[in-house]
Amino acid sequence: MLLGALDGFNQAWARHAPVLLLVTANRGLQRTGQPNRHAWYDTGQAVGLLTLQATSFGLGLRQMEGFDRAVAIAACSVPAEFEPVVMIAVGYPGDPERLESERHRVSETQPRRRQPIETFVFEGTWGNAIERQPPRT
Repeated sequence: MLLGALDGFNQAWARHAPVLLLVTANRGLQRTGQPNRHAWYDTGQAVGLLTLQATSFGLGLRQMEGFDRAVAIAACSVPAEFEPVVMIAVGYPGDPERLESERHRVSETQPRRRQPIETFVFEGTWGNAIERQPPRT
């Protein structure tokens, strides 16, 4: 079963989800069989758009990279040209206080912290932080 591919920490998130997805990247181009240099990029775009669409329907997603790829491949009979990338639990968000793990409850109720934009958006050369412009009024 696919749930068994997840590590224990992630099984707690996915145990009650009505949908569990295994997202894969096709390593080869279907037309030519040549290596697909953009497989992971394409897969990330697809997951991003899926996330936006699901969220617009009021669904919640938990993306998880902590899983045994060999178990997932066997559970889903994944062909050799596909590589497992991430698993996603999909469902309607529940009450964080009902989560079994204290670590999960804390994680879900704390404000999200984001990296400052200057740490990953550069101007001209790598490491040259972009200067923020004041908002136009």
